[in-house]
Amino acid sequence: MTYWYKGALHEGGVTLGVDSPAFRYGAGFFETLLWNGAEPWLLDAHIARLEGSLARFSVDYQPCDYPAVIAHVVEACGLRDTTARINILVPIEDADAAASPLVLAAPWTPPHPDATRTLRLASQPAQSPLGMHKSMNYLGNWLERRAALRDGYDDVVVTLPGNIVLETTTAALLFSDGTNYCAPAGLTRLRSTTLDAARTVLPVHDCTIRVAELFSFRHAYMLNALVGMLPVRAIGTHAYDVDAAPCARLRPLLLGLHD
Repeated sequence: MTYWYKGALHEGGVTLGVDSPAFRYGAGFFETLLWNGAEPWLLDAHIARLEGSLARFSVDYQPCDYPAVIAHVVEACGLRDTTARINILVPIEDADAAASPLVLAAPWTPPHPDATRTLRLASQPAQSPLGMHKSMNYLGNWLERRAALRDGYDDVVVTLPGNIVLETTTAALLFSDGTNYCAPAGLTRLRSTTLDAARTVLPVHDCTIRVAELFSFRHAYMLNALVGMLPVRAIGTHAYDVDAAPCARLRPLLLGLHD
């Protein structure tokens, strides 16, 4: 795989010192976004979230010219004229030195807006305040989703103690009664760049939603930078009415795609 790190393109793997915080603890932060065939979509929002996390934890880092670097990487990977997944990672190799962003690209085709998803509840509540940040130490979410995929689900609904619904391991959640939209509110919810964009069009309210209340909504959706907005067909055994119309309507806004 071709990637950009510390001012140059590289091939293959990344070398980390075995005593580095990134290697030992998964120390670092990351962002995932879409190259829509012309530009990195909603890039400013993703960089703002990344740099907000770095500042929150006093991580010194050396930023790069992200638009130019991303364009360079997708060109080197032969992905310039197609859609691709962009990852920006900032591994912390030395606690006393400035961290550097690593940028890579991989083929990715966003699903059709009427592609549905099935979810299940997480096996246990999440309690870490790091949930508010895209930390590279993502083991808990990764394990939950891996188990769900093996059982035939697409993702997992993350909850807080008290059965408060938060998000999925990969996306924001949105529920609707057919007119208004309700986004789960939680102190450790990751702020979603895609949900923020959707708020400019949809009447979204932040609500405290408990697991027992999931079944009172007519529609459910998941949103992230790679899929846009997709209908959720079911959470566990409860089925929702599928309405893909808002997903198709918001596709140009959320993904920069007009197909």
